[in-house]
Amino acid sequence: MTLLFLAAGAITTVTNNSGSVPRFFVVGAIIWSVVCAVWYWRNPSWWLAPARNYAYLAGGTVLGVLLLALVPFLRGCGPWLVLAAAVIVYGVWERTRLIVTTGAVLAGAGLLAWLVTADVWAGALHLVSTVALAFATNRLYTLKYGRRRESQKADPGFIGRFEEVDDAGDSAWR
Repeated sequence: MTLLFLAAGAITTVTNNSGSVPRFFVVGAIIWSVVCAVWYWRNPSWWLAPARNYAYLAGGTVLGVLLLALVPFLRGCGPWLVLAAAVIVYGVWERTRLIVTTGAVLAGAGLLAWLVTADVWAGALHLVSTVALAFATNRLYTLKYGRRRESQKADPGFIGRFEEVDDAGDSAWR
């Protein structure tokens, strides 16, 4: 989803659109929903709600994106708001405040993109959404797998060279 918003921001910047790229969001959200539905169906490790709820969420997201892309007074930001609502619902079902907060950031950015007609702000709001999603993804990954350990700090030139050092600290290989 981060890539979806990053590409939408790039399209907005290139086409001088007012933040709404409904065709891209429709195609991207359909692909995203199908991929997520297949992924979650095969990997239901964090599911707290019944499995059918997640299928309904994926289907409702696709249907909502398709329908709200056609609403003219939203100026194309309807799919953005539907995606934000889907993230919020998923966060509530998983009881994860980070996901709910990320969905709220997406919804706020979508509402601002709907209200503000300046092209520059629309691209900035896409980037805000991208950063929020990337931060949440990184944070959830860190919570699940932990932090990476630092590698041993060694001199690359040391490999293959062994020196004996006496008690005074002098090298025997002078």
